[in-house]
Amino acid sequence: MDDSGKEFENCIANDAGVSNRRDSFAAILSKYNTLNVSAAVKPGWTQVRQKTIPKPEIDGRGETATKPAHPSSAFPTTRHLFDKLRESDSNIDEEIQRCHDELRTIRQEIISASRSNFILERELDTIDEKIKLLVKNRISLQDVISSVQVSDRTSTGLLDPKKRAAYEHVLYTLQSEPIYFAKLARVVSGNQIQSFVQTVVFDFYGDQYDTRDERLLLSLFGHILHAEFSSALSMGSLLRANTAVTNMMTAYSRRGPGLSILSDILSEPLKRITSETSLDLELNPVAVYKDMISQRETETGQSFTGPRDCSYEECCKNPEVAELLESRRARLIELATDILQRICNNVEHVPYGMRWICKKLKDLSTHFFPGADNRRVGSMVGGYIYLRFFNPVVVTPDALDFVRGKVSKKMRRNLILIAKLLQNLSNDLKFGEKEPYMTECNSFIESSRDMLDRYFERLVDVNDLSTQLAMDKWLERTNRRETQIQVSFNQLFLLHSLLETHIDLLCGDDNPSLRHQIMQLGPAPKQLKSQENHTVGIELHPYVAEFSVDALTGMPRERVPSTDDTLQCPDGHPLFQDAARLLVQLAQAIPPELSDRPCLESVIQVVQESSSHDGNEVLSTLVNSLSDVLITLKRMLLLPEHNGCCPFDGFLTSVCDSIESRESRLEAVSQRRMLASKVCSTILSHHQYLDSRLSLYRQYLDNVRSGRTATLASDAPNVSRSKTAPMRFKISQTELESSGVIIAVDPDVRRGLLKKTSFTFTATSNPNQFMVTALYSKARAPLAPILIDLEELLDMQSNNQVTINVPNMVLNVNLLIYLINSKFLAAHYSSRLLDSR
Repeated sequence: MDDSGKEFENCIANDAGVSNRRDSFAAILSKYNTLNVSAAVKPGWTQVRQKTIPKPEIDGRGETATKPAHPSSAFPTTRHLFDKLRESDSNIDEEIQRCHDELRTIRQEIISASRSNFILERELDTIDEKIKLLVKNRISLQDVISSVQVSDRTSTGLLDPKKRAAYEHVLYTLQSEPIYFAKLARVVSGNQIQSFVQTVVFDFYGDQYDTRDERLLLSLFGHILHAEFSSALSMGSLLRANTAVTNMMTAYSRRGPGLSILSDILSEPLKRITSETSLDLELNPVAVYKDMISQRETETGQSFTGPRDCSYEECCKNPEVAELLESRRARLIELATDILQRICNNVEHVPYGMRWICKKLKDLSTHFFPGADNRRVGSMVGGYIYLRFFNPVVVTPDALDFVRGKVSKKMRRNLILIAKLLQNLSNDLKFGEKEPYMTECNSFIESSRDMLDRYFERLVDVNDLSTQLAMDKWLERTNRRETQIQVSFNQLFLLHSLLETHIDLLCGDDNPSLRHQIMQLGPAPKQLKSQENHTVGIELHPYVAEFSVDALTGMPRERVPSTDDTLQCPDGHPLFQDAARLLVQLAQAIPPELSDRPCLESVIQVVQESSSHDGNEVLSTLVNSLSDVLITLKRMLLLPEHNGCCPFDGFLTSVCDSIESRESRLEAVSQRRMLASKVCSTILSHHQYLDSRLSLYRQYLDNVRSGRTATLASDAPNVSRSKTAPMRFKISQTELESSGVIIAVDPDVRRGLLKKTSFTFTATSNPNQFMVTALYSKARAPLAPILIDLEELLDMQSNNQVTINVPNMVLNVNLLIYLINSKFLAAHYSSRLLDSR
């Protein structure tokens, strides 16, 4: 324990005699607050001034003085400071308090919505995968429906009182000492990862606006990263695998403030990019050549007469391909540069926690790999800020509802290429033989490197965490926090199982207390079914109660708030704020001439003597309460220094400075409230989007269950069938062969039979599907009906699949699309379909 900590303990041990002649602080303050100061104090001062107030020439000890001993001219006199207090406007204080109250309410909404969004995203990913399996007939409908029902869980579960107490103690230890979570994070694997991430990032440290929670979580990341670096054989292997560690860092960056910053920086450019439906940034010459063939056949309805399969070198030499590559490359670099500049210009908006993680990555890189140059170190920072934060959104903006509707495969490819440029830039990695068609984009990496270097330098320029963590530890001793977490039974039981399994890793031989707490839990229960997996609220309490000032003084717990963004220095401590309020009330209760003293301590002594002599109980309670609180603050080392003067004078100056800065503080807290409201709005909007997706899945499953045709509305192309378009058309086998739609016929089928066969294409209730039936001499031919799905054809075309096999025939994908479009869809709808590939 450091000297300040020892002094604090000694103060607590010796503090029993502080209030021998009066009640506890809480009782004094409560008693004073029940009295009407304005009605009781000021009238009484008429009598006091006539009989008991000494003249200004007499100092606080009753000794004659020719002139008050004022502080040096560098500081205002005590009376002048009291005048400032006397003239203070309480309305501003009330407005500041109102803003703080609103900020705390918004903060709670953000915490709740962030946790809910994380759960919803996990469940939607699971349901999405199961629906894919359902479509492929690999799982039952009931398996998918049970996944949707998990989201409906809202009830609260109960625990046995003894078991609850044991959990309260263990979880308190884990939450207050993040080193244990850091050790568990490196051994969690498989299907345990997502539940563990949710428990730690969103439940134990879910309040990103509480400085203590935030710093403890960052301390956890610090422990994890140090362990990762100390065991790494090379920088290239760090933080690349999909582990609990990387998932925690990603989840942390996507909480409230991070999501809002992503929206501010990336939403606008990504909307512009995805709105260009004809945009194609593909640079692979082979893919460009095949796509050129597909487009030509689809637009003209004529078979391509040139060679279909060309080598990479042959495609590069094709004049049309070369021209397309040049224009696309320039457009790709232009779009990547725009996004890069938006990122670099908003470095100050990146949340402190993410910047601190980047700083930690830089410091650990230079420590464990001293031979690495600045750019290699910078690539470690880029591996986090780009790979885990920016680039996932660039590739999948629809996942965060930054863009509406389905992102086509072609557009997804565009976004992947943009992200690839940004990622290689952040990794200081040029394109080479693996992707030769990207090598000419290396000019972007070379020209942008200096800009990114400056960005990384500014990004990691943040204060260290250790100083603030020490302050939090100190403040926690004088605060009794009411911390409750909400977790599901399965989350709790998973954590219990991890503690049981890895007890030796966590405790060793030097931690008998934690080992005893874990043993008190007993065997870990098994995971429950989703219907039984209720939510339980658990308050966190220390295994051995820690001493706190409010226990000594009797101050009610609700008077001591949790540390948050309003408590970052001693003058934010609740006792300091109490003393400031008492000082303002004292200044407004006494006549101006009484404050004409050398120091605040002299003013307090004079008022104590005068009120005691006069029998003014209200004023006596007020001044004695102020004196006692100041004494305690002094012992706690929470009074500011004031050029070697009495700490009370430093307190008086601090309060006056605070009053003078109230307007700026009001503006600051109003700004924080506005930013928090913006974050909250972004998160709630994302929550509505996730809810709408869940509703869509439910509607889809209801349709499947009732036997109706099921199509996800959000996945349908933005087209509708023209009212004047024919609902069916007939075409002969000969016409299909001559137009190139039919490429080959099964030799076992008689050619003479097929020549007399006609095919009827009929629209179905699904705008993307068409039934094809074959007729031969007014009788059904020996060909089964074929269901053609236009979306599947477009997917084949986007994947450069030229042919499709149907019973007895091979069809040309491009020409079949052209045939359907020309017969069923109006021209402008046809162009939209082609753009949505």
